[in-house]
Amino acid sequence: MGGFTEILVYAGWAASPMIAYQGLMHGLRRALGDFLLIFALYAGGVTITILALRAELARGGLSAISPAAVLIALVGTTILSLGLFWLGWTTDKEQD
Repeated sequence: MGGFTEILVYAGWAASPMIAYQGLMHGLRRALGDFLLIFALYAGGVTITILALRAELARGGLSAISPAAVLIALVGTTILSLGLFWLGWTTDKEQD
């Protein structure tokens, strides 16, 4: 593995905390549509990365990173983001 695919993997992992934070912020603003757009772009990028990793492995190349590792990070980010979105959504705005 090398080149562009490796950069995509690390970029997906680096974006995970930012996506989860955006889940909380959009939940506080009750902006579901905006968050879904951001999350769809993230999930699309990660899906392309997984497909690129699988293509490299199918060509007989060796990979230091398994596609499952990228998928597990996506699932974890999804659960954390939805949990934080729900937490932000259910926060009472009148407490200020």
